[in-house]
Amino acid sequence: MTSPASRQKPRALGQGSHIAMIAPASPANGERIAAGKRELERLGFRLVPQREMSSQGYFAGSAAERRGEFLDALNDPSIDALIATRGGYGSAYLLDEGWPETLASTKPVVGFSDLTTLQVYLWQLHRWPTFYGPCSPRGSMPEPILPTATTPHPFAMPSRTPLAAGKLVSEAKHFTRARQKESSWAGP
Repeated sequence: MTSPASRQKPRALGQGSHIAMIAPASPANGERIAAGKRELERLGFRLVPQREMSSQGYFAGSAAERRGEFLDALNDPSIDALIATRGGYGSAYLLDEGWPETLASTKPVVGFSDLTTLQVYLWQLHRWPTFYGPCSPRGSMPEPILPTATTPHPFAMPSRTPLAAGKLVSEAKHFTRARQKESSWAGP
C-alpha cells in the first residue's frame, strides 16, 4: 500500500505485462480504441477487458462508472499499468466523492489532456508519479502534420542554434497559414 509520505516508483513494464485501458473522461472512437489495442498487443502487452459503459454526452460513462473503473484498475494486483483511451472532459468529477487513504502498489498511469487532473491528484496526495503521454497508442492521437518541402516544420531548428520566441511564433503562424492553404484544415 502506498502512503502520502514518500515518493513511489512503479515497476517497469515488460512483455506480458497486463494493461487496463480506462476511460475516465470523454468517450473514444471504437475504431481508434481497437487500433490502440492492436498496437499494445503487437508490443507484447496483454490487455485486460475494458468495462462496458454507456456514453453520457461528453462522458464515457457516469461518474460512478468511470470512478469505479479507474479505482478498480489502480487497486487490482493483476493489472500492471493503466492507459487512458482518450482525454476530453470529466476526469475531475471522479474526485468528487473522495478517494481511499491508501492505494495498492504503484503502477504506471499513462495519458494526457483531462487525465492530468487525476495525475496531479495521485502525485500530490500519494507521491505517485504518472506519465504524460499518448492515450491508447494510435487510438486517440491525430495523424501528425508532417512538414513538406514548401512548409518546414515550425519547430525545426539547426542544432545548438537558439531561436527567439517571437521568431518561433512567427514561423508557427506561417506554418499554420500554409497548411490552411494546402487543405481544408481550419486551425487557429
